[in-house]
Amino acid sequence: MKKVEFASPEWLALGREYLQAEAQKRADELMGMRYVLCDVFTGAPEHLADDRGRLIWHIIIDGSQTEWNSGEVEDSDFNFEMSYEQGLVLAHLTSSEFMKLSAQAPADNAPILPDMPPLISSLVSAAHDSLVARTL
Repeated sequence: MKKVEFASPEWLALGREYLQAEAQKRADELMGMRYVLCDVFTGAPEHLADDRGRLIWHIIIDGSQTEWNSGEVEDSDFNFEMSYEQGLVLAHLTSSEFMKLSAQAPADNAPILPDMPPLISSLVSAAHDSLVARTL
């Protein structure tokens, strides 16, 4: 299995392919649902970063249509910002590993998790998990 750099165009493409395939399988359940997530990573490697040193991507799930691309969107339901290094650590954890760590964190240091509808959450978590073993 080929590994790719976290948040690189190749990594985003793998996530996008997985997310779209899964959304198509659940098209009937997703009808009428829309959720937009935007992640901002500061201190990103120069070859991935914008002119402000940030790497930004967004995920849009609109019914069975999905998008996972570079760039910021204004109408997101959830914006998340962290350092690229923090994101890289999380990129190597499965969703269940992350949830276990979150539950153990002190309340004032616990990560903020997006409030997503359960179906959207399961799709995004599965897409994330599909990338864990492929992430450098």
